[in-house]
Amino acid sequence: METPSKIPPLVNAYIFKLEEPAKSKILELRTVLKSIAPNASELLKWGKPVFQSTTILFAYAAHRH
Repeated sequence: METPSKIPPLVNAYIFKLEEPAKSKILELRTVLKSIAPNASELLKWGKPVFQSTTILFAYAAHRH
């Protein structure tokens, strides 16, 4: 997993406000998505983290059930 300082600030804030186990699962998912699209930018859209290139490649979020 990446350290908080390597995650863009808004994405970092989104992830690190989550409670466990959601936080660790989102970090795990983020690592997988980053390995698939290593050159994509990370930012928040619609209040959720996304990976974007010329278009949005992935959007992900944590939800309570």
